[in-house]
Amino acid sequence: MSKRNNLILLIITGLLILSSCSFKSTRSVNINVNGENIVDAKAGFDTKDPNLFSFDVNTSEYARTNFGSQNGEPLSWFIVDDDDDYQLLFSEKVIDVVLFDQKESVNDFTESSLCDYLNSDFVNITFSNDEKEKLAFINDTDEYQVTLPSLNNLLDLYGKMNYIKDGYYNDADFFEANTKIIAKPTEIAINNDIDPFDNNTFAEIIQQDVDARYDFANGHVPYWVLNVDEETGFPHYITSTGYVGLIEANTPYIGIRPIVRIKK
Repeated sequence: MSKRNNLILLIITGLLILSSCSFKSTRSVNINVNGENIVDAKAGFDTKDPNLFSFDVNTSEYARTNFGSQNGEPLSWFIVDDDDDYQLLFSEKVIDVVLFDQKESVNDFTESSLCDYLNSDFVNITFSNDEKEKLAFINDTDEYQVTLPSLNNLLDLYGKMNYIKDGYYNDADFFEANTKIIAKPTEIAINNDIDPFDNNTFAEIIQQDVDARYDFANGHVPYWVLNVDEETGFPHYITSTGYVGLIEANTPYIGIRPIVRIKK
């Protein structure tokens, strides 16, 4: 079996185990915002939103800007908030593939090795000295300059998300994914072994015809969000097929879509 098939099979196996062990719901459940909490009683999901800011955008059209680069190629970002002094930028693509943490579980994003990486090596590799001067701290604090989207941030943009349900990959009729929250990788992410979704390979592995229901996901990849499950210590992520998943922090094939705040 090829490396690609092995990776996809690993992803499917892991998600099947997680869906049967970690989620109480037997169907997809909308994640609803309640103040600063995202609450889903049916799935046993209740966690505070780590990001205190909201995305303030027209969800039908996203303005873009270039900021930073990879191997000499400019990086494209959505402008998700814009005021007189600052712009909040959300990476259009999955920039790279990085562990959330070296350990299986973690208390929260700020204590993760990913947070350290984003605010040290990532900044130095991605931004020029002039661009570093434009970087502002998130939320006017002195904690860090680069973060990840929270589930609330994605709800601001896209309005609806669904959990992976029990037996999701065995249910040929299940199709409630949010096609808007998926993202394609940069060349760097692909070179660093993130594996884009392949509809034909996926159908071959689960031995059924998935038709066009997953064609939208071709070429897209999973990425981390910064919400961490309090019970397991596992972070959440967005699957390449548009669902919210939960998996160990040291899972190797999940990418990053950072958020930065810059001075205008």
